[in-house]
Amino acid sequence: MGPNVCSQRTIAWDVTSAHSLVDVLQQYDAVQHVVDATCGDNTLDLMVMTSDDTAILPQVAAHPTCFSDHRLVTSRLHVPRDMPSIKS
Repeated sequence: MGPNVCSQRTIAWDVTSAHSLVDVLQQYDAVQHVVDATCGDNTLDLMVMTSDDTAILPQVAAHPTCFSDHRLVTSRLHVPRDMPSIKS
């Protein structure tokens, strides 16, 4: 069974709590893939997947744009396409 790219998990964020992003990622067995700065010198825009699905996301990049102070985060997804079966 392949990864469910469209699924969402709701994580309740409490800025004043002692939980860091690393703690939350470990709790949900997840990996954050954006390594470049996305706003100024900070990484504010994230691309998070469970560690089981990291093979489908080998390339993530942040590109400058002319319409925002955030960089555009792009990726290539390596998801196999199932060919439709032909019935005669």
